[in-house]
Amino acid sequence: MEEPPGRVTLNVGGLRYRPSRATLAAFPGTKLGGLVEPGAAARFAYDARAGEFFFDRSGRLFEQVLHLCRSGHLHGPAACRAALRAELAFWGLAEARLPACCWRKLCPDDPDQEPEEEGGGEDRRGLLERGPRGPAGRWAPWAWALLEEPRSSAWATGFAVMSLLVNVALIIILCAKGGQREDFFEHHNFTHIHHPSMELLCPQIPSLLHLELFFILCFMCEFVIRLVSCPDRKKFFRKPLNVVDFLALFPVCLDLFFSRRGHQPGALPCWLNLSRVVYIIKLLKVFKLLETPLMLRVFPYMFKSVLKEIAILMWVFLFEILFFGTLILFASLIKEHPNRPFDDIFLSFWWAVITLTTIGYGDIYPIQTAGKMVAAFAGLCGLLTIIIPIPIFFIKFKHSYTSAVIKEKRRREEKATPTMTSSEV
Repeated sequence: MEEPPGRVTLNVGGLRYRPSRATLAAFPGTKLGGLVEPGAAARFAYDARAGEFFFDRSGRLFEQVLHLCRSGHLHGPAACRAALRAELAFWGLAEARLPACCWRKLCPDDPDQEPEEEGGGEDRRGLLERGPRGPAGRWAPWAWALLEEPRSSAWATGFAVMSLLVNVALIIILCAKGGQREDFFEHHNFTHIHHPSMELLCPQIPSLLHLELFFILCFMCEFVIRLVSCPDRKKFFRKPLNVVDFLALFPVCLDLFFSRRGHQPGALPCWLNLSRVVYIIKLLKVFKLLETPLMLRVFPYMFKSVLKEIAILMWVFLFEILFFGTLILFASLIKEHPNRPFDDIFLSFWWAVITLTTIGYGDIYPIQTAGKMVAAFAGLCGLLTIIIPIPIFFIKFKHSYTSAVIKEKRRREEKATPTMTSSEV
């Protein structure tokens, strides 16, 4: 069985192509390059009578793949990006083989493509080498992996689980603070107090406060070690969860500082309890322990792709709030009424917000006929404003999710290709 000299005949979905052997040999390690290697006739579907290789694929898509091999550029009529990416993955043409301009043309909104950092893209090892130097440089990579990458080792996983349990304990303390108010009022008679002080509204139990301080000091040590051992401090503070960790250190410290002085100004105790909600946000770190679902990985990129649509939607809502809020105010002034609900413009704007968003608390509503007509139009406009953008968001998310799924499949195929090659050898 002799190999065709000079050219190779490919029958792809009934369409025959005869590229030169040199064109295919320029892509070693791929299916295209394998067609000109010794023993290709045994590894692929080769018809000795017709002298051609047969592939049950789309011939039209392969035409663009072949043109990419010849000229280095994507060419031809616009095709489904997902199908073209799948075709490239089948023939073994990885993303790295495409020029940057062609890859942006093929997938301009790649949801799985990480944005390049300032100073050029660097891999994780390069960032670690760029971390702290001197004595700290010896233990910094180990400490960073232990505290920031829970799946890097069993010790890191155990530390992450323990940190999560401590965070749950903080949330239990926060919930206990909310239950203190009822217990405090049940055991004391405050019927003669018309305006209780903030100390009575937000009572503190010293034992819980000291226990919370102990947990926060543990988190403070962890935060300092992560900050010292991090490879890039600018990138460290760009992560929202790291900012949340930083903000979570202050409420209990401020609480203890003012309680030591014996006086807490104004509504500070209640504001400090409100700021402790960041303890709940810290629970999002549980995703570091688990493999993040593909849908959650795609969501931030999908959100960036619809920022323009969201901005337009917010402007439309702002216009409607101003328009219907002003309209309902002056419509209620047309005719005198003893129980006129709209007295100022800000109250009218509040009514416009809850009506346009179809919430309708019912705390304020028009009474006159003119006001009811304005309310009916406001509710209809708000409903349309919410419904119309939903298909746009759905299409954007579907495109991002489909692109991410195809890229995930291509990565798995690329990982499987070396295994298959080594087994064949």
